[in-house]
Amino acid sequence: MSLKTSMASKRRRIPTALAIAAVSTLAALGIAEGLVRVFVPQQQTVLLGHIRQTAADKYRVTEPLFANDPELFWQLTPNMSMPTDHWLFPGLVSNPQGLREDHIISVRKPPGQIRILSIGDSTTFGLYVKHTETYTHVAEQILQSRLENPRIEFINAGVPGYTLFQAWRYLVTKGTTFDPDLILIHCGWNDMASWEHMSDSEHYRQQQAIQPIRGLRWSRLCQLLWSVRLLSTPETDHDQPQPRVRPKEFHDLLVKINEYTTLHDMAMLLLIPGSTRDITINLEKDSRNQMQMEQVRFGHRIDLDPVSPGHIDCVQLLKKMAREHAVTEIFHDNFHPTRLAHQQIGLALADKLEQWIHSRQ
Repeated sequence: MSLKTSMASKRRRIPTALAIAAVSTLAALGIAEGLVRVFVPQQQTVLLGHIRQTAADKYRVTEPLFANDPELFWQLTPNMSMPTDHWLFPGLVSNPQGLREDHIISVRKPPGQIRILSIGDSTTFGLYVKHTETYTHVAEQILQSRLENPRIEFINAGVPGYTLFQAWRYLVTKGTTFDPDLILIHCGWNDMASWEHMSDSEHYRQQQAIQPIRGLRWSRLCQLLWSVRLLSTPETDHDQPQPRVRPKEFHDLLVKINEYTTLHDMAMLLLIPGSTRDITINLEKDSRNQMQMEQVRFGHRIDLDPVSPGHIDCVQLLKKMAREHAVTEIFHDNFHPTRLAHQQIGLALADKLEQWIHSRQ
């Protein structure tokens, strides 16, 4: 065989060898991916473990109501329900989209419909009450009875344990897919809590640092390999307990949400959260804390309509209720409204949004 013939033969074998190597590599990666999915538990965020442990230890709820979410720390597990007489999560918990709705919310908004996306914490979700008793559902029913056109739809995206940071990330990553016209926010109590001696933003940065690049995040093998980076991630744990959202961060998040909603032609409305403390100390005294006052101040900066600020002060609303009702008729515990209180908040919300709707026409 001549040298020229031998070289030609080798050149013909190179593509075949490369193809065999590529197929072998892909097969090995496929097998490794399958083995990881079978034998290695999926990586969970630290805060998912915390919310599950809190639900189990404090509320004796061991059902898998919360699922992992690398962007939001946790989300509602889709398609979940509890017994209708369950003391904390009565009836429907979530639809297939992880929303507290009894139907699928179409991504494409019907023509002429106004959508209100309600994001926030366990009060938004409606802990202790049925999904049809939450203030979002109450307000929707009232407005639908008052207004024949345009049509109104509320979307309850509340999740127990959420802070304003998580509400912000939900809005950016998932909320806008529903094309809402107004973002309704109820947050504040969880923001002051201390979990794992780190703020939510610090947890988020640490979590994102160990995530594969976006095109590979579906792969459990890549998730496992990238998680090794956690060993070299700078330690951000503090010696002293840190609030999940610091006061300045809370303000900055309100600014971000306001700028984001303005950019995307969405209105913004804050619900100032109330507690038993607000109605038991002195009904004539302003007992609001720093987070509540920050939302009141910021609400006055939001131009929801020409005649009213961009917030509803639930503290004043609940104080008014306390003149006629016992505390136990208003709150289930220190923070969560009863069915009666949800009705009053829903009515105030409907009145506020009716003005806003008329101002748009």
